[in-house]
Amino acid sequence: MNKARMHIVSMAAAFGLVAVTGGTAMADDIELFIAGEDTSIDNGAQPNVLFVIDTSGSMTSEVVTQVAWDPNTTFDDCYRSDAIYWGFSSTAPSCNSNHWFYKTKNMCQASSGSLDGIGEWSGSALAYRSNRNRWVRLRASRKNRDVECEDDAGVHGSISGSYWAANGNAGPWAGNDNSEPQWNYNYTFFDGNYLNWLNSDGEVTTTHIDIVKDVTVNLLDNLNGVNVGMMRFNQYEGGSVDFAMENIATARSNLQDAVQNLSIDIYTPLSETLYEAYLYYTGGNVDYGDGYEHTSVASSRVGNTTASGQYQTPIEFACQKNYIIFLTDGAATRDAGAESKIEGLPNFGQYTGTSACLDGDSAADGRSGICLDEMAAYMQNKDISPLYGEQNVTTYTIGFTVDLELLADTAEKGGGEYHLADDTTSLTSALTKITVSILDDAATFTAPSVPVNAFNRTQNLKDVFVSVFNPSSTVHWPGNMKKYRLVSGQLIDANGTLAVDPVTGFFREGSQSYWSDEPDDDRAADGGAAGELPYWGDRLLFTNIAGGDLNSAANRVWPGTVGLDEDFMGVPVAQDSGYYDLWEIEKLLLWMNGLDVFDDDDDGDDVDTRNMMGDPLHVKPVPVIYGGPADAPDMVVYTATNDGYLHAIDPTDGSELWTFVPERMLPLMYNQYLDQPTTTRTYGLDGEIKHVVLNDDGKGGIAGTERAILLFGMRRGGDVMFALDVTDRYDPQLLWVADSETEGFEDLGQTWSTPQVAEVNVGGTARDVAIFAGGYDTGQDDDDYTTDSQGNAIYMVDLVSGQLIWSGGAADGHDLVLDEMEHSIPAPMTVLDVNNDGYGDRMYVGDMGGRVWRFDIFNGESVDDLVHGGVIASLGGAAEEGGAGAADLRRFYNQVDVVDVIRKEYRYLALNVGSGYRAHPLDRDIEEEFFSIRDYDIFPQLHTDDYDEPVVIDEVIDITDLSSAHLDSDDKGWRLRMEKAPGEKILNRSVTFQDAIYFTSFAPGTGANACTAAPGQNRLYKIDLASGDPVANLDDSVDDDLNEDDRSTELKQGGIAPGVEIFFTDSDDGDDDDDCEEGEDCGPKPNCGSGLEFIGQCGDPVAPVRTFWTQDGT
Repeated sequence: MNKARMHIVSMAAAFGLVAVTGGTAMADDIELFIAGEDTSIDNGAQPNVLFVIDTSGSMTSEVVTQVAWDPNTTFDDCYRSDAIYWGFSSTAPSCNSNHWFYKTKNMCQASSGSLDGIGEWSGSALAYRSNRNRWVRLRASRKNRDVECEDDAGVHGSISGSYWAANGNAGPWAGNDNSEPQWNYNYTFFDGNYLNWLNSDGEVTTTHIDIVKDVTVNLLDNLNGVNVGMMRFNQYEGGSVDFAMENIATARSNLQDAVQNLSIDIYTPLSETLYEAYLYYTGGNVDYGDGYEHTSVASSRVGNTTASGQYQTPIEFACQKNYIIFLTDGAATRDAGAESKIEGLPNFGQYTGTSACLDGDSAADGRSGICLDEMAAYMQNKDISPLYGEQNVTTYTIGFTVDLELLADTAEKGGGEYHLADDTTSLTSALTKITVSILDDAATFTAPSVPVNAFNRTQNLKDVFVSVFNPSSTVHWPGNMKKYRLVSGQLIDANGTLAVDPVTGFFREGSQSYWSDEPDDDRAADGGAAGELPYWGDRLLFTNIAGGDLNSAANRVWPGTVGLDEDFMGVPVAQDSGYYDLWEIEKLLLWMNGLDVFDDDDDGDDVDTRNMMGDPLHVKPVPVIYGGPADAPDMVVYTATNDGYLHAIDPTDGSELWTFVPERMLPLMYNQYLDQPTTTRTYGLDGEIKHVVLNDDGKGGIAGTERAILLFGMRRGGDVMFALDVTDRYDPQLLWVADSETEGFEDLGQTWSTPQVAEVNVGGTARDVAIFAGGYDTGQDDDDYTTDSQGNAIYMVDLVSGQLIWSGGAADGHDLVLDEMEHSIPAPMTVLDVNNDGYGDRMYVGDMGGRVWRFDIFNGESVDDLVHGGVIASLGGAAEEGGAGAADLRRFYNQVDVVDVIRKEYRYLALNVGSGYRAHPLDRDIEEEFFSIRDYDIFPQLHTDDYDEPVVIDEVIDITDLSSAHLDSDDKGWRLRMEKAPGEKILNRSVTFQDAIYFTSFAPGTGANACTAAPGQNRLYKIDLASGDPVANLDDSVDDDLNEDDRSTELKQGGIAPGVEIFFTDSDDGDDDDDCEEGEDCGPKPNCGSGLEFIGQCGDPVAPVRTFWTQDGT
């Protein structure tokens, strides 16, 4: 089972008892960008960590330090010793923080070892709300709620035999995972008693070396996901490899013994030992490891023998990260022997910036140690391995009871950090922080080019708005929104030239998007809307901490706004004082507005504007037209990012009108602000935006009683649905917010399902409604078949007020209880007006069990009898009732594409939908398919009791190997197996136009290894609606006869290609239309594309119209 952990790797992830590795467990399509995520290849590229421990005579010096940490001893200070404090990062909260709960309420057994050992744990956790029978997020005001964690699932519960947290009547704990909650919230726990111990004064006397041994052994006890080795000093000169690099999983006990057995020598040869570390990392000849008091161990050498005079480099992979943690308690002594050797290294001056080691003030005797910082700089800047790419070594230093400028210089030049320690607690803290930094930097993110999420353009206009981003190894992923033009079916840049390279399918080198001052080609962060962000002091940044009037002063994100204090925003106390740094909260809030606090643009100015946006990973830009002439409309483009911002952009110049950060995103902003390396993904506002014009008069623009409303969720960012009124583009209003703690929405999961809108007659009253499914349950991230306890519901709410009108689901309390609704539903609903009376009366949707549902809305009925529904087809794991093999675990993440098909003899609704494991696009086990299921009951409305046995896969005609299929009038539909490449799957909705179905597929690439994420293969399909037959010669051959290979063509772009879009371009593009007679109005031309690739005209010129299904066939 691939149990993905979606939490930030922090101190506790490094040292807790959670199952982490040097790789990254990503349950989402971003696994494409992470080296080693493909399970078909071996991922052994764990970071190498070499400890260099001072064994000089001064390490026998004694120091007064704290008594050893003992969780059974109560320590007195400002924290509650009976409490567990919680936060969102590895920085401990302040003494007066209200974020804590009683230890007696901690039911997370997985946290006990880490909390007892190092006072800290990190993972996904929830608190039990007994009056709702639900597991919910932690709240500062609730100290007595039981707290459970995801890591306990199936392992431990408060009741014997009940090892799964459970919602509803089955909870709080159950004997199976059927009602397991969605683990959306990630926290770091801190033992209050441990925090008191960290702040305690020394009470015992012990030697430096004993402190180092105890702290290092404790650290190794809880360290995972790295390779570790150790060096020590020799008696007089240099140092040797005392323990060769080995996976911590197998090395732990033996390395701890080696640490405990360290003996004391005399001198402190710092630079000589670091030089020997360089020889070890590079596979050079053994120098100080031979002929001295201590010999480098056999396992560190070629051939695993001390007879060999050459080191075996521990660097095995091109992307492997390499580190040195150098700990010493004194200045260098007898440490000049390697000076000429270091200065004689190839291109020494090029990589160190000096022709000779510079004399400093840190040497205890003459020139001792003066090459230490140059040696660190050399290893950081030089490629030290013949492997592909660049491999270097990062050096961290710790001064134990001594503060040396040389050590600080060494860490700075070596790319690491310098830490001071003078007792047990401070050394524990220093080693912890260093190791956390190393683990957080362990992932390798790669991408074939700038990934393009999706684009959008205004109907019958030529502006195209493109979302772009770059994967990053830090919290912030840079993103942007850029503007281009669509002319004659091609994407054109600001200079009137082609924007896309026809060979790669990505931006052409030298291309320049609109709004950009210079060519920005494939650089996601450059130009675009990010380049036009306003001066930070003038920016309008809103939140909803004071209600829905976003434009009010009380909702302005700015220093001094009530509620935006350090505790709420997650700003830690200053380590030296134990109090809040008042300037830190101001810097954070100003940084959110765009102040370049950290001089990210490297221009030497930290008070200018930070032109940076987050990544719109799954968000398409949404244009809203407010008025103006048809050829130059007055509009605003809205987009959202995983930084947690909703941006309102003026498309004329790319400037930002305002931006909105929801209140619940604010406590996560400090992590964005620090932007530290991380091996997991931070999500924010990642749900697609739905634009609605209420009271639409059909004339275009927003006027009179019309209202412009935006509806959006968070996808993996959370379980919240938002509605914003943007009728006045300068005065946005938050209409409503719904989450799983809102009454009636308890089954809401991650909000993936984009809301759909309709008018419905409820008990004789017309209501404008938003309809959305319950969303995603992260239990589906597991490869095995599972049912869900969240997301398995359908909601209908008042569009303006958010009032829940109707809901359906498996749990008691829904208006329509459906026992079979056992799986979450992340797909958007498809809502139809079948009888053309203006009211929505039919809905379709697929779920994570491979079922397709139909619902009929009985307009005019009361809520109790308003909606009926059932399963019309079961095509995945649910059909086997839990006995399905891996190949049959088809899931439907995509919206059902419903098309009215009329033939002389019969008529039906084609329900077109493809299966694909969106959470794991690299999966190769599931046999994915595209389905076109026929619903012949178009106009009769069905009650829940009317449903017969659903259509199953064996009843659907397999047309894969047929170039010309014939289906009878009573056939259930057809299906096409995805087998052009192993793991081929459909990850986007299909589009049907002029009796042809268009969709894209994705298959994992074959070039992946431990260091490279393969770009994958995308295909575009065009097939006949009724039969699935090929309709065009797409296999690039010159033959005239169509065969099964002509159903698809391979796209150039890597990553996951967006779904197919159909654009209608006007005849004034300058095209010569040979098919249009003089004086004839042929209408705009339909052009098809996916991402940045356009395949040209995909049908006959025709004006786009809204389609209705009516009983008389009109």
